[in-house]
Amino acid sequence: MFLCVCVRLYCLKIYGLSSLWRLFRGKKWNVLRQRVDSCSYDLDQLFIGTLLFTVLLFLLPTTALYYLVFTLLRLVVVLFQGVLHLSVDFINSFPLFAVALRITRSYRLAEGVKFKVLCEEPGTALHLLMEINPLKSSTVVQLYRTPTYSCYPKDSWAALAKKLFVGELIYPWRHKTTKTD
Repeated sequence: MFLCVCVRLYCLKIYGLSSLWRLFRGKKWNVLRQRVDSCSYDLDQLFIGTLLFTVLLFLLPTTALYYLVFTLLRLVVVLFQGVLHLSVDFINSFPLFAVALRITRSYRLAEGVKFKVLCEEPGTALHLLMEINPLKSSTVVQLYRTPTYSCYPKDSWAALAKKLFVGELIYPWRHKTTKTD
């Protein structure tokens, strides 16, 4: 709750400082054209802008420090949730029974069979020995591992840094939800 307030307050201060900086340079943001245009301001507007700019600028370090502390705490929680999510995902998809079966009774998971001729005498029945080729351990893991539907973070480090600097909230990893009709 307090993190959301800190994030919003920091975001508003950054937005306010950028707007007041444009005021000093004689520019304004044109909402209709989505660009910065030139503008002339009155003396009263510049005086109020100067007062607001100084107040916001001198309060920015305090707000930035609160924002930094609570954002770092939030990132620790998100990282811990991500590690838990990945470990649960690994446990759910790892073929534990197949690996245990490969270790204890390798003949149960066969890759194929080979036949060897034991006795080849003319006029008698052909005697063959059937040998089971067990699966390799790496093949067992590849074949029996269930597909995962986990959602790994899609943001790059640059996008994460931009979100942190601008003051956007960082959300934890989420499962993809599929619609079933």
